[in-house]
Amino acid sequence: MKKRQVMYWREPPEDELNTNFVKDLGITCKKVFRRIPSECAYCKESRIAGIEIYGAGSGVTLWICEDCEGLLLRYSTSTTEKRLLKASQVYTHPDHWNHTMEDDVDLN
Repeated sequence: MKKRQVMYWREPPEDELNTNFVKDLGITCKKVFRRIPSECAYCKESRIAGIEIYGAGSGVTLWICEDCEGLLLRYSTSTTEKRLLKASQVYTHPDHWNHTMEDDVDLN
């Protein structure tokens, strides 16, 4: 399985109980895929990768279709919201990474 590691940062929500991260990311499919899906729920293509989000817990948090870039849930909406809330409060400066911004980095 291909994995991408990303950082998700945004201004903290005013009301942590009413976050809209899932909606803001454009995730409209509410089906939960605990294991990597065999096909995308949006476009039916089969090139799916896992997304690990720094600060959101260990392992894959979301799935992404490499054809249409549609995001799919690995956890329930409420669990995903909690994980993304944690991740939104994590920030690392690019100078702390093992490469410079000019480097060509393959995230796959």
